[in-house]
Amino acid sequence: MFLVLYVLAIWLVHDEVAEGWTTTTSLLAFWMSAQLAATSVVCLGISRALDTQERARMPRLIEETTVSDLFSLSGVLNVENGADSAAAHPPEVQGR
Repeated sequence: MFLVLYVLAIWLVHDEVAEGWTTTTSLLAFWMSAQLAATSVVCLGISRALDTQERARMPRLIEETTVSDLFSLSGVLNVENGADSAAAHPPEVQGR
């Protein structure tokens, strides 16, 4: 947008402008504006897709198992804890 205003200002203020400069710079300004618009549309589309994906995934997070849930019942994991530790009950040594 600024480039278009710059082109207009140069065109109005200066009597001698290089041949083709106004047209080339105006086309560049238009093309940059088109690219900005296309990039904005793509970014909005990705943003909406991610937002929709997050909303669809929220209820499943409630039932998700975390690391702390895995270790809440150590007996299920065959892990000794507290009173059942190896120090409290040394293993029996059996002869051959």
